[in-house]
Amino acid sequence: MIKKIMAEKKKLNRMFYYLKEISIRNKIVVYMSLFMVLAFSILTGYSYRKSYENIVQNTYNTLLNVTKQNSRNLNDIFNIIDNTAIGFASTEIMSKWLNDSSYLNVDAPDFFIKKDKLSTQIRTSLLFNNAWELKLITTVSIFIDGTYIDSIYIQPVPIENIKKQVIRANEYIEKNRLYEEGRLPTLYDGTIYHAKKLLNPQNPKKTVTFLVGTKQSLIAKKYEELVYSGEIAGYVINKQGTILSSSNQAVIGQKVDSEMIKAIDYKRIRQIKIKDKQYVAAYQPIRDNGLIFVVVVPKSSIVHQTIESMKSYMAMYLLIVASLIAGGLMVAIRSTAFLKDLAICISSIRQKNYDSEMPKYNDKGLDNLSNTFNSMTREIKYLIKDTYEKQLLLKDMQIKFLQHQMNPHFLFNVLLTIQMKAKFSQDESIYKMVNSLTALLRAGIYTEKDSKVTLKQELEYVEFYLYLQKVRFEDRMDYTIQIEDKGLLNCYIPKLCIEPITENAVIYGIENKVDCGHITIKIYQEKEDLWIEVIDNGTGFDTEKLLQEVSESREAETPKHSRIGINNTNERIKLIYGMKYGLEINSIIGEGTVVKIHLPIDKERVPYV
Repeated sequence: MIKKIMAEKKKLNRMFYYLKEISIRNKIVVYMSLFMVLAFSILTGYSYRKSYENIVQNTYNTLLNVTKQNSRNLNDIFNIIDNTAIGFASTEIMSKWLNDSSYLNVDAPDFFIKKDKLSTQIRTSLLFNNAWELKLITTVSIFIDGTYIDSIYIQPVPIENIKKQVIRANEYIEKNRLYEEGRLPTLYDGTIYHAKKLLNPQNPKKTVTFLVGTKQSLIAKKYEELVYSGEIAGYVINKQGTILSSSNQAVIGQKVDSEMIKAIDYKRIRQIKIKDKQYVAAYQPIRDNGLIFVVVVPKSSIVHQTIESMKSYMAMYLLIVASLIAGGLMVAIRSTAFLKDLAICISSIRQKNYDSEMPKYNDKGLDNLSNTFNSMTREIKYLIKDTYEKQLLLKDMQIKFLQHQMNPHFLFNVLLTIQMKAKFSQDESIYKMVNSLTALLRAGIYTEKDSKVTLKQELEYVEFYLYLQKVRFEDRMDYTIQIEDKGLLNCYIPKLCIEPITENAVIYGIENKVDCGHITIKIYQEKEDLWIEVIDNGTGFDTEKLLQEVSESREAETPKHSRIGINNTNERIKLIYGMKYGLEINSIIGEGTVVKIHLPIDKERVPYV
């Protein structure tokens, strides 16, 4: 086998060599011959395609017309049944009940006489009804004020069986509020029910319900002739996709595939994919009843029938195409070998192997491509190793430095508060203060393992701090926390981005205030942004002076302590999320300060970089 392949390869090599060496005249002859073969193949393929499309389209049109006809027939059948249910309202007993809501009182002594008269009148009306004669209607059941009264049925069946079934059906329809959908037929336990519920005009709480039942198998027989093959399925479905009737009894009551619902189109045949298999579907509305008649045919069945009628034509076509494909593959493989090398190199780079290089070719154009690609990989390697990784490291170090810088400041103020209280007070509050501080430390507020925490966790840190300060200031300070939506508590924010702002509000706003100070924390969402406002009614400050202090602190070898929480928090937020986010400060001397923290809605804990 291998020897044979080698021999064929040698023949091909000799042929290509001959073509290379032959005269220009012979080359023109050869190329023209190839062109004619190609043109003939295209013409043959085009003719085949048009013939195939015409046959398929004719099949589709036939299927669509048959579906339309069956849809109209089903619509007429359902209308007959539905009109029968409506007609019951015109009986003598029902007319009297409509004029007198107490006429059909189940507790009245003469109720059973009236019930028998109503049943007799309904039986009489059914004797002259086409649906009853054609056996489309199998049962008619009566409910008064939701209580089962009687059933009329076409075949002798134990009354208890019918009673149990229609009671369950009525409970199902009432529970799912199907009456509110109008007169849509409802499937229950293999029976299609047309429900007509009458409300007494004088007392809407008084009702009479007629359930007209039809075995779905009787409906299916009306379109069974459409199913000329076991592969074709017909369905009657409602708008929710529940199968009320089908030529396939096993699927009654189930829901059709969602793709079948999405593809509904009453004007043309649609192609759908269900469980990796292609189907052709024809849809037609059963308009007066809010239902849809669907016929589904495997596309392979239509394709098979079409191909069977074109076998000889297809054999010639496939022979031509196979010849063209074989020749095209051989040429493509030889002339596009560089693409394989390019794909291998790109895949290698994707796996972060930046030493991968394309080989040299004996072709000027391909060698230019190879050199350009190799130069690109070397530049990428330089950028990633020598530039990008360094920037990532620098940014990460800066974030950690800013976060560590705040921790001693907060701890110092808490310890100072505890020392002052221990000196001037000897009561149970000292225990609570120490307990709150212990909770802060246990929560890991100074650890580095979590760069972000949930808003709920951050507010716990803030409340620990505010409790300690409230104990310190006693009646001179109070606070409230307002959250617009409790769902925001699950958002992630940078750790210690609210507490430093709260701390500044206490130290620089409330601490120097003579009368009672109040701090309010408001949390709300605007579009895709999270806003946190820290508001105090303290002494306020000059915002321009604050900016100058921050600038001087950066230039100094030993940074000043003033307003360090606000500055660091603002820089940290911008480093994490970008320049769009950060702090907005509005302060009026003598009235108070509002600091707004602007963050994106962050539902996932992700790294800074």
